Amino acid sequence: QNARQSRSLSYSFLHSFGPDCSLLITSQPCVVDSCIMGTNKNKRASAKKQKAAAATTVATEKTKEPTVGQELPPTSSSSSSSSSEPSGGFSWPQLTGLIYLCIAVSWLVSYGKHAFSSSGAEGSTSTACADYVQNVESCSTVDIQMAQIKYFSGMLTAVTSSLAMMVCWFDQPMFVRLITMFCASPLCTTVLALQATREWMKPAQMAQLGFQTTAYLVTGAFTIAQCPDVEPMRLPKLNLRSMTLATLAAVQGYEIIRLGMEGVAGLIDVPLEDDVTDPATVLIYFLCVDRATMIGILFFALFYADATKQKKLLLFYGVCHFIAVAIQLPKMEEYLVDADYQRNLLFGSGMFSLTAQVAPDIDLFGGSEDSTSEEQNDFSTQEAPTQQSKKEKKKRKDK
Repeated sequence: QNARQSRSLSYSFLHSFGPDCSLLITSQPCVVDSCIMGTNKNKRASAKKQKAAAATTVATEKTKEPTVGQELPPTSSSSSSSSSEPSGGFSWPQLTGLIYLCIAVSWLVSYGKHAFSSSGAEGSTSTACADYVQNVESCSTVDIQMAQIKYFSGMLTAVTSSLAMMVCWFDQPMFVRLITMFCASPLCTTVLALQATREWMKPAQMAQLGFQTTAYLVTGAFTIAQCPDVEPMRLPKLNLRSMTLATLAAVQGYEIIRLGMEGVAGLIDVPLEDDVTDPATVLIYFLCVDRATMIGILFFALFYADATKQKKLLLFYGVCHFIAVAIQLPKMEEYLVDADYQRNLLFGSGMFSLTAQVAPDIDLFGGSEDSTSEEQNDFSTQEAPTQQSKKEKKKRKDK
């Protein structure tokens, strides 16, 4: 009877450590101890697994938190944050950029009809200049030629600006900086050009253009206010890419100074001084607006874009200038003062930008500093905590 009682007690005692241990009916204490120790190890391992699973769920919840540019779920507590984004599929910077692009395209289409109208090719019956400029009945030949130059310049600026928006489309802080640059130029520079040409332009047209520009500025300011998280300013490194961007901006600045000093005579072969009319002089100021917009895009790439976006912008800038050499310049050669200078300027800008885009980043104060190595360093710093945790787990398993 005592043996039966001890056997039942051993059953219940071993069953408390697991069903496998209950099968052991032995009087050897070492076997029982090993079973108990093994069960304790299994319990510790399961507890560690549960802790690791809890840590991974916490990490995934943190990664699922809304970042900059993502919409919060529509809850009652987040009504104020959800109101900072439009109800559609676009963010505020994307919507504002599309509005600016549509306005620029519509303006270019309507302006191109006046610049390339067959009836006003010789300046005989075209009355487009009389709609904007005072004391003018029709457009002269010089006016039509200046209108064509302004059309090609505006087309080049609009295409470059739209490609810059494509580069920053999915980066909301960067897109906000681009919208800020658009508010500075061409919007603010357009206001300055209207003030400079107020003695030639008609008051009605000047008021209309001023009201439209102010409305676009208010739209841009509203977008900037809705997106407080913006890309911080970066000090450019002294490498080939940053030097190329600065040089291209300096070239555009030189063109503004040259146009301001020489005027219409610096672009078109004017036979007599009296042929330079008020409409042609007005278009000179708006040509400077296009040059200032190009400077803004280049400065944006220099101070705010990273290495990858800088290379993309340089690629698009070079391709656009090569297209201008192949398509736009042949249509203007017959009346330009120095067509070779314009060809060299466009071709040199395109070649210089493409060369900097494909060349490696060589820091003048250090060695080779490739963008791929920077990305690898960033990637390795992001993976450093995970690799450290894996090593700690291996050490625990070994112990």
